[in-house]
Amino acid sequence: MSNKETGSWHEPEKFLQEVFAWIKNNTHWSSWNSWNWRANKNGTVIDMRCNETVSKFYDLTVSNIDYGEADKYSDGIDELLKLLKGKVIQSVSYRGNWYLFVKETPKEFSLKEDPLHAKSIFISPKLAPIDKILTEIKGLLQTTQAQEEKAAHDYGQVSMKLASAFSLISRVGHSEKKKADELGREFDHLSKIAKVKKIEVNDGNISVFTEYLHSQPVKILDNRKVDLGEFRIDIDTQNRRIRIFNLTRKVEGSYHPHINSSGEACFGNIKDQIHKLLADAQYEILIDVLMQYLVSVNEGDYMRDARKWPSIR
Repeated sequence: MSNKETGSWHEPEKFLQEVFAWIKNNTHWSSWNSWNWRANKNGTVIDMRCNETVSKFYDLTVSNIDYGEADKYSDGIDELLKLLKGKVIQSVSYRGNWYLFVKETPKEFSLKEDPLHAKSIFISPKLAPIDKILTEIKGLLQTTQAQEEKAAHDYGQVSMKLASAFSLISRVGHSEKKKADELGREFDHLSKIAKVKKIEVNDGNISVFTEYLHSQPVKILDNRKVDLGEFRIDIDTQNRRIRIFNLTRKVEGSYHPHINSSGEACFGNIKDQIHKLLADAQYEILIDVLMQYLVSVNEGDYMRDARKWPSIR
C-alpha cells in the first residue's frame, strides 16, 4: 500500500492541536514549539519523528512511502503549520513511526450556493477524452494542410484527406456538445438526490458528502432504525473503485454494518449493478443506488454487527 491509498483527510491546525493535546495529557511529551520534524523535497510527506505513541490518531497503515530526499528540518509545530497552509493532511503509520501525507485542499463547492460553477467542474473531467481527440484532429489538419502546400501535384488526394478531417472534427464537436448536455442533466439530477449535502471533484475523483443518516426500520431490531451518521463516498473514476467512510463514528472498526475498516463495502446482490454503473460512468444513478444502500441494513449474517450500533425509534 502506498501513500496514494484512500483514507480520511484533515485540516492541519485543528487535527494537530487535538493530537498534541492528547500527547500532553497522556505522555512525557516534547513542547509544541520544539517538536522536531522533517519534510521531503516536494512537501508531500512529513516525518513527525515519533513512534506508536499516537497510534490512536492513525488514518491508515502503509507498507511503503515514497519519501525521496529530505529537504526541510525544523523544530516547532507553528512553523509546520505555515508549511501546511492551504493543504490537507492524513495521519499514517509506517514501520511503527508517525508520518503525515500532504496534498492541496480539494476543490470544494456547494450545490446550492454556486450550481453553475459546480456543474462546470463536474462536467470538465469527463470531457477530457474528447478534448484529446479534438487536439489530435487539429494536429492532423495542420499536417495535412502543410502537405497540401508541398504536394500541389497530388491536390485531389490531399483535399480528400482534408474533407475527411473536417467532417470528423464536425462530428466530434457535435458529439461533445451532446455529451455536455447529457452531463449537465446528469449533474442536475445529482444535485436533487435526497440527503446529499455537497460534492468534491479532484483529479478524477468524486467525493459525495451525505447528511446525517438513519437506516430504514429493521424488523429484527423491533423496527428500530440504526443510527448511522454522516458519510463520505469516494468514487475513483479512473480505477473504478468505491470507498465509503463514516465521518461520525466507527463501531468495532467498521464504518457501517456492511462496510469494513478500509471503507470497502459488501454490496451483496447489487455488486454487478454497481460495477456496471461505474464502468458506464452513470454517476447520478450510481450515487442514488449508494444512498439507498447506506440506509438499508441486511437482516442476514451482518445483523450480528448491526446490533452493536446505536439505534432509535
